[in-house]
Amino acid sequence: MSVYLDNPDTPPDSDFEPPEHSHLVVGNKARLLDPRRTPVSVVELRLDTGTFVIRIDDYEDKGATWEIPFEGVGAYQFAVGSARAPESAVAQYHAAIERFDRPLAIACDPDQRAATKARLVTEVEAASVWLAGNSRFLSAGATLPSPAAREGDVRLQADLEGFMIRRELWDIEDAFARQFVSNPFSGELAKGHRIVIAQIGLVAFAGKVIRNPAIFDGAWSRHRRAQHILARLGFIRAIFMHLGCDRVRLFRGVSTEEQLRSPTNETFVSATFSHRCRDEPLRVGQPDGHACPVPSISACRAALHDLPRDGPHERPVQGGRGRPALRRRQRDILTSGILVPMNTFTTRLSIALLLALVTTLAGCGKGTTAQGTLYSVGVNQSLNCYIPDDIDTVHKAALASVKDAGYTVDNEAIDSREAIVEGRTALDKTVRIKSFKQGAKVTRLEVYVAGDEEAAKELLNAIEKEVG
Repeated sequence: MSVYLDNPDTPPDSDFEPPEHSHLVVGNKARLLDPRRTPVSVVELRLDTGTFVIRIDDYEDKGATWEIPFEGVGAYQFAVGSARAPESAVAQYHAAIERFDRPLAIACDPDQRAATKARLVTEVEAASVWLAGNSRFLSAGATLPSPAAREGDVRLQADLEGFMIRRELWDIEDAFARQFVSNPFSGELAKGHRIVIAQIGLVAFAGKVIRNPAIFDGAWSRHRRAQHILARLGFIRAIFMHLGCDRVRLFRGVSTEEQLRSPTNETFVSATFSHRCRDEPLRVGQPDGHACPVPSISACRAALHDLPRDGPHERPVQGGRGRPALRRRQRDILTSGILVPMNTFTTRLSIALLLALVTTLAGCGKGTTAQGTLYSVGVNQSLNCYIPDDIDTVHKAALASVKDAGYTVDNEAIDSREAIVEGRTALDKTVRIKSFKQGAKVTRLEVYVAGDEEAAKELLNAIEKEVG
């Protein structure tokens, strides 16, 4: 059974005619120039923002409405014999295009970026503390689903909703997710986030001028948008750190009728953990598809993860001519360009291909300490957990625990952000304990004893006991 709907009886292109601005008449029937030729209807014209509104008439997104710039009419074809707008109306369309089809660029300020990175430390701390006390996903010892699965873990999805409700940001989270999954280029909801992301110094904005003067009004103020962005980043970084997963691998496939082109900066890009969802666009409507592996990237680039699986969030996004369809289901992950090198193949993780994401650490193990603290086992067999105390206290406890175990200490050092204790067991096995400051009273701890997970666990228990 296909992941995505299709219609083998879709009418031929000969039943439609090339788009012109005069086709923008309420009631006209049209089709998106995607591989499936998604049928749409024009339902509204908005001269004040230079946009027309279409309703999706078939497939997974049936009933959704998209707000499209007048200049975007080229992504559609219209039924032969469609009504035509008078010249006076077309002149108004062209005047609106003249006002709004202009570039806007916002560079990242280094000082703002530094301030935001400092805020992110606090956000990760807050998310880590909340997860430690409230996460159903972590308390059950769950792991990330297999890349072969098509659905995310409902407990993790519930964790995200609970966290966002606690932060009083669920309204933005829910609305943003619905819009992004339906069509991130509809209207300016996602665009507002992209602008704020640039203003807080994370990813430069390259797009068009603002059309809707109310884009930052009320619940969608710049302040609340920034809160949502940073809370989202903090939640995902905390989840991956609790899981001991520090890298993810990306795959993308593309179905397009045109030659691949260099990507534009659109800040966000979608991804899925599901192999099947990755490959499906290569089988729907367009035979000339390609799969493309991308080098693994730091998990800290993940911004949005595991959208709620019920309702409109399941709908795929359908792309227009020259824009590959970004189709995704329940197990989406959205990533931003944060920390992504801008001059590499992974630039903005947006290489005009459909993204699928698998974790390189799907086999991460889990356990609990003698005091009940959840820890994860990383790929190098280190034990990873969070200790609710400052880095100085944790480092002193680590040093004391190594000595109490009868191990030799070869090196120990600490600064304002990190600390390390290195030594050897009586059997000459390497011992390494790293501490990372996550906040005033939260420290991430990595305990490693070469080839001896039990010894590492004994050290971890000793450190917790020493901290008290």
